[in-house]
Amino acid sequence: MFCINCGKQIPDGAKFCSGCGASQNPDTATQTPVQEPITPVQKTATPNTPEINLSETFSDYFGSAQNNVQPVKRKKKSKLKKLSGKAKGVLVTLLVFLVTFGVRHALENGIEGFFGFVSDSIKETQAKTYDELDALMAELDITVTGYTRGEWAKDDKTGPLLQVLMKNNSGKTITKVKIAIATWDKTGAPVSLTHDDGECNLATNVTYLELDYLIWLNGTTYGETKGLAISSESKIPQRIQAIPVSWTYSDGETGYNSYKEDWLFKYENKQNERSDLGEIQFPQDMTMNEADLKTALQTQPLVTTNCEIDQWTEGQLLCATIQNNSNVTISSAQIAYAAWDENGNPVIMTNRKGDQTESNIFRVRLSELSTAPGESFGSDTGAALHADSAKVSKFAAIPYQYTDADGKTWENPHYYAWLNQYEGK
Repeated sequence: MFCINCGKQIPDGAKFCSGCGASQNPDTATQTPVQEPITPVQKTATPNTPEINLSETFSDYFGSAQNNVQPVKRKKKSKLKKLSGKAKGVLVTLLVFLVTFGVRHALENGIEGFFGFVSDSIKETQAKTYDELDALMAELDITVTGYTRGEWAKDDKTGPLLQVLMKNNSGKTITKVKIAIATWDKTGAPVSLTHDDGECNLATNVTYLELDYLIWLNGTTYGETKGLAISSESKIPQRIQAIPVSWTYSDGETGYNSYKEDWLFKYENKQNERSDLGEIQFPQDMTMNEADLKTALQTQPLVTTNCEIDQWTEGQLLCATIQNNSNVTISSAQIAYAAWDENGNPVIMTNRKGDQTESNIFRVRLSELSTAPGESFGSDTGAALHADSAKVSKFAAIPYQYTDADGKTWENPHYYAWLNQYEGK
């Protein structure tokens, strides 16, 4: 007979198949055979049994396949839990401060205001002291050794020249240097300069100057012949601070001042109260009183003899009569005017082009003159003010520079003492 389940030939009358074990009774063929229970073998300890290294065993059998199994990383505990209670308090306070005031700045100034606030907060905590900055600057390849004031002349124009004296400590020859110059008035208030080309730095008191085509040898100083040329109409600074920003060696390599941003953060547009801040050396006494100043001005080659307010087609005309007491013929001169209103307050004037002065000082260049010794000029010309300008009731004038027929230039040695006496006063 044959098994009704797998079809194997089995002895006739067999109740179960010797092949698959299926019952040959049709009524029970579909029932699952009963399995006998299995008793587990009890493991007994064997003394001196060598320890099996499972990792080596698996490596022997499976090779590097086990490396394909990615381990599960344990979650690191928050470092915040490791902080002391005091440290947590400081951190929370800082976060609250940044969020509270940062959100306020964001509402007032937009998202840029928020990031600017965070940036400024970080800078404030990392700002170096004056002494630290001075020490770092002293280690650079270029160090600033002093400041002086010269004079520039170009295309019949002249003006002050701010000069920064520097020493090359690099051990190499330098062919180019870029410097940053910050300027203030005598009170430490930031001063924005007007360059000789008429460009005015209204947004910052820091001006950049590049000096190139140099053959600046190691161990030597530079700056006595070049500098920052500013317009004669610019407000003249009296305090100065400068640093080298970058420089190029003769082999083409470039050096950089890595502390530039720290310096800018400390000095740019900031009131400066350093008692040891560099002062521009002027060739005149800045402490003269008004009486001594007037007496000293009467001994100069050009003397102011009269001041009158006249009218031109659009507005007021400030006319100062200047007498030539020199022994040369004057071809051009520069005159400065200080103006006040009827109450004696300084007047911010508007010139005939519609541009306002930065202070109560107005400067004018008188050209095409041919004033011989003993003669006068200026009684019918001067500072022409716009019709919209504030009204002037009184003014003082000083000839602070002239050029003679031979092209030689003279500068009034008491000009800055005069500014000190009358500007903004």
